Amino acid sequence: MKSYFDGPNKRPPEVVEGLIREGQIAVLGGTYGVGKSPAIAQLAVCVSKGKPFCSRKTDRRRVIMFDLENDGDVCRGNIHRISQELGGRLPRVPDDLDIHLAHDRTPPKQRRLSAFDYDDRDHIKLLESRLKKAPNALIIIDPVELFFEFDKLNGRDVLRQYKRLRALSVDYPCAAYLLTFNLRKRDRRTRKADLLQEPRDWLDEVAGSMDIMNRSDVRIGMDFYDEDIRIINGVRRNEDFDPLLIKPIGKPDALAGFRRVKPRELNILRALTKRQREQLAVLPDRFRFEAVADKLVPRASLYRLINRAKSLRLLKQADDGRYRKADVSR
Repeated sequence: MKSYFDGPNKRPPEVVEGLIREGQIAVLGGTYGVGKSPAIAQLAVCVSKGKPFCSRKTDRRRVIMFDLENDGDVCRGNIHRISQELGGRLPRVPDDLDIHLAHDRTPPKQRRLSAFDYDDRDHIKLLESRLKKAPNALIIIDPVELFFEFDKLNGRDVLRQYKRLRALSVDYPCAAYLLTFNLRKRDRRTRKADLLQEPRDWLDEVAGSMDIMNRSDVRIGMDFYDEDIRIINGVRRNEDFDPLLIKPIGKPDALAGFRRVKPRELNILRALTKRQREQLAVLPDRFRFEAVADKLVPRASLYRLINRAKSLRLLKQADDGRYRKADVSR
């Protein structure tokens, strides 16, 4: 007779590499004007097509997206430009991208995107009706406080809605959720935390109510990094979060998504701590982990340095396990 410990003990598959797994709830907050809506649209298109999101692998599946703030023209424009950048073919609605809008002026007979029904107060039933057709879907809700219409400063109110999502996950364990919420204004009297080096402090500073963040499995922030470079960083429950540095594609008022930046485009002085820069400098151009661990760099520090340098594309790992420093001079 099998015991409880004979059950599965592997992590669920990743929907987006390094960001979210099946069965998880992720929360994304971004500062005003940083490009959160185009980034979300790009993520939706990439997952629906199985294309990499800024060099991060995705697992192709249907995306169910609720956009409750942007006008339909804005949403369609983002998806058109991003799809063209990725190769031209638009996602099929609703087979690839099942999208629901709160604000759409397109006449119903010509509407290609599903309209969001504000009269339906039981939104869990709405989600369940969509999941029945795509039980492993990625669900994007932008922003979550308009979908559930709760008071984000009321901890019990927030907890009640999360419990409903968790209960839905029991019936649909292969689905994943990406929720967004609007950040509060920064207090200019306090020191500004750095999202790259201090993701927890940054998230604490801008979240307003930490209940939305703390109840999630993945807490993600998006902010300006250096000039026109953006950073996506955060905290994953029981896992490391490798930061993602990206650069906008297209005109500021008509973005076609983002691309991962190249090492030479980074201000490395900001990307690594002083100690990490010193440690990276003493490492040979090519090395194996065990050959330098505790000899040149303490093992725990080396592990963190490698993860950070790989995410910044300052290190590459070959098939034989050896690491090679990237050339950032060109």
